Amino acid sequence: MRTIYVFLILLMVQLLFAQNKRIVLLEEATNASCGPCATYNPGFQKFVTSHLGGVLSVRYHAWWPGSNDPMYTANTTDNRNRINYYGINGVPGYAIDGHFYGVPSNPELMERQMYERLSKAAPVRIQLSSEFKEDSIAVSVELEALEDVADTTLHLRVALIERLISYSSAPGSNGEKDFGDVMRQLLPTADGSKVEALQAGDLLTLQFKTAVRNSWNWEDMSAIAWLQSDATKEILQAQIDFPTSIIESDLPDLDLLSANSAMHKPFRIVNHNADTAHVRVRLDNVSVTAGWTYTLEQYGAEMSELEAEILPGDSLLFQLKITTTDRGSIQADIFAENLDDPGFYGEGYGYGFTRLYQGVIPENNDVLLVDDDGGTDYQAGFESILNELNIHYLTVPQAEIDTFRKQIDLTQYKLVIWNVSWGFPTFIPSDIDILKAYLDAGGSLLLMGQDIGWDIFDNKEGSSHFPEAQDFYQNYLGASYVEDYAGSGSMTGTAGDPIGDDMSFPLSNPYGYGNFYPDAIASYQNKGQVVLNFSNGKVGGLRYDSGTFRTVYTSVGLEQISGSDNRTKFLNRVLAWTANLTGWGTNSQTLPFTVELQQNYPNPFNPVTTIRFQIPNSQFVTLNIYDNLGQKGTTLVSGKQKAGMHEVQWDATGMASGIYYYRLETEQGIVQTRKLVLLK
Repeated sequence: MRTIYVFLILLMVQLLFAQNKRIVLLEEATNASCGPCATYNPGFQKFVTSHLGGVLSVRYHAWWPGSNDPMYTANTTDNRNRINYYGINGVPGYAIDGHFYGVPSNPELMERQMYERLSKAAPVRIQLSSEFKEDSIAVSVELEALEDVADTTLHLRVALIERLISYSSAPGSNGEKDFGDVMRQLLPTADGSKVEALQAGDLLTLQFKTAVRNSWNWEDMSAIAWLQSDATKEILQAQIDFPTSIIESDLPDLDLLSANSAMHKPFRIVNHNADTAHVRVRLDNVSVTAGWTYTLEQYGAEMSELEAEILPGDSLLFQLKITTTDRGSIQADIFAENLDDPGFYGEGYGYGFTRLYQGVIPENNDVLLVDDDGGTDYQAGFESILNELNIHYLTVPQAEIDTFRKQIDLTQYKLVIWNVSWGFPTFIPSDIDILKAYLDAGGSLLLMGQDIGWDIFDNKEGSSHFPEAQDFYQNYLGASYVEDYAGSGSMTGTAGDPIGDDMSFPLSNPYGYGNFYPDAIASYQNKGQVVLNFSNGKVGGLRYDSGTFRTVYTSVGLEQISGSDNRTKFLNRVLAWTANLTGWGTNSQTLPFTVELQQNYPNPFNPVTTIRFQIPNSQFVTLNIYDNLGQKGTTLVSGKQKAGMHEVQWDATGMASGIYYYRLETEQGIVQTRKLVLLK
C-alpha cells in the first residue's frame, strides 16, 4: 500500500511538471530620443523587474525620432525587422505575447494582461541553456509539444539581450541613461527557425552559436527563446536561460476579511523548471490599518523573510498571517526575489515576482474609495486626507468593484469616492449599473478626474463612449460635456457655495509629458450647481442634489489641485455636503449639518471604547450608558458643548460582560441610541 501511495505522489508531481506554466513575452519598441519613452519606461521597467517569471522582456530600439540611438545602430537589421513585424509606427509601444497594445502607460493594465495570458495553458514546453564567454555565446533550445499544434507558420526565435545598459551621459535627447533588456542579436536571424506543425510528444533540439561583439557586456547577458505563429503573431510560450517562478494563490484578488480575527492566507511557488530554483520571499510596501499585525509563516514558524531551494516539480508553501481589529484593510506586495538571476543591476534590488495581496473588512466604514486611476496610485491622496480627518474608509480597486458589490450591500457607505485621475476607461457598463443602483437608493458620489467627459462623449477615441455612461453623466452628475481642454491653469470657487466658497488655486500637471487636458463642462438642464470655475470663466466642477442622492463632479483630479490645504479643504467640504461627514482632524473647516451619534470603536471592546458624536450648533447635551435592562449607569457627558465633532471614552473596568446602550440627548429634543458590546 505504501508503494502505491509513493507512486501516486510521484505521478502527480510528474503531471504537475508536465503541465508547463506559461511565461509571457513582453516586447517593447523604444528610442533614446523619444520624450514619452522617458516618461513611461521607468514604470515599464519596474513592472518587468517585479514580475520576472510571469513576463520576460525584449526591447527593440527604433530609428526615430533619434536616428543615432546607439542600441539601434548596433543592430539595425534585427531592430527594424521586429518593429516592422508588428507594424509599429510610434514609440514607445508594447506587445504582450504577440498582441500589440500601444503606449505602455498603464502598468496595472499590463498586469491584468499578463494574468490573462498566464491563465491559459501553454501547448509547448521550452527548456533553454546558454554559455556566455568573452568571445562567444552558445545557446541550446529544447522544444517539447505537450499537445497537438496544427499551425504551419510556427517559428522559434531566440534573442540575446543585455539586461541593463547604463550610460554615464544620456545617449539621446530624452535624458534616459539606463536601458533594460536591450536586444543585441536575434538567432539565427530575426526570422527565427521554421518549426513544422507539432504533435503531442514531439521533441526538437536546436543549437545556436555567435561571436561576442565589442559593444556587448557579455557578463550581463541572457538568452530568451519563444515560439510564435506568424499567421496570428501569437506567442505560444517563452523561456529564459535561468529558472524563474511566480507566486500562485487560490484567493480572490480582493480578500474579504473578518473583524477581530486571526487568519492564514496560503500561497505557493511551483518550480516548473528543469533546474532547482532559489527564491527569497518577503513583504514589501505594506499598507495596513493601525492595530493590525501581519507576518509570513511556514509550518507554524513566523518570519520576516523566507529563503528556499525548490527542486524541479516541487512547491514552496507558505502563508500570510493577519490579525485584524474591527475595521480596516491591508495591502502588501509579496515579493519572491529570484536568486538564480545571474545579472547585476544598478537599481539596488534583485528581479523577482510580486503578487499583490489586498484584504479588507467591508463593515464599519463610512466611505468607499474606488481606485480607478489605472495603477498610478493617486488614490493615496484621498487616503492621506481621510486619515488626517479620521474618516473611516475602505479602498477597493475598480476591477474588483463588481465582485465586491455582489457580496456587500453598498448602501452601508455614506459616500462613494470614484477616483479616475487620468485613467481609462472611466467607466465600463457594470460600473454604471453599480453607481445608478447605489445613488437611487440614496447614496452620494464624488467623481474626480481629467478627461472624463471626453472619454464618455468622444465618438472616435473615447473608451467609455456608450449610451448608459452618457445618460449617467447628464442625469446623475447633472453635467454637460463642452470641450476637451478648458484652456486655463487655475480654478476659483463659486462665492457662497458650500463647497467652492473662497477657494482659489493653481492647477498642477502630475501626469507628465504635457498631458494637461481638463474638460470644460456645464450644467445639464440646470441640474448641476457650479462649484468651481476655471480662471477664464469656463466650468470645471458641479454638484447636484436630486432630492434622492447627491453628487459632486470635477473635471480635474484631486492631485491636480495645488496645495495640500486646498485639497483637504475641498474634500472636507465635499464630505460634509454629500454625506454629512465631518472630519475632526487638524484641518477640519466645515461644521456638521445635523446631530449624529456614531458607532463606538472598537466594538466589541475590553475595557475601553471610544464614542463620537457631532452637533451642528452649540447646545446642552447628555450622553449616558444604560445596561441591557434599561437602567442608567455612567454619565459620560452632561453640559453645553460647542458645535462640531466630539469624542469621549468609556472605561468599563469592573463592569460585567454583555450588551449595553449609549444614548445622546440634545436640548433640541433629538435622541439617538446605539448598542455596544463589552466582551471580557
